[in-house]
Amino acid sequence: MRACQPAYQDTVERDGVAIFYEVFGGGAPTVLNAANEVAVGEFIAKRLGFVGISAVVEATLAAAVGRGLTREPANIDDALAIDHDSRLLTQELLPEIAAKAS
Repeated sequence: MRACQPAYQDTVERDGVAIFYEVFGGGAPTVLNAANEVAVGEFIAKRLGFVGISAVVEATLAAAVGRGLTREPANIDDALAIDHDSRLLTQELLPEIAAKAS
């Protein structure tokens, strides 16, 4: 009997960060981290519920794609700019998401 093999063996063997990077772009981990840090800060300050954290991160990633923030950073200054712009974007999206997640 032949062993069952996943259809996408190479995908199964890679970690989630590599797949995420490939799908969303080189700047996406920076966007994700920035959004998560802002959202967790809001949670700790009791201005966002726990389930709101993932909603904020998801909305920020979606909006960041449209704004070109998931592009591959050209250098460290570009990576820092992506981080900064992602934090601003997260702050912009927070009021609406926090209201829905309450």
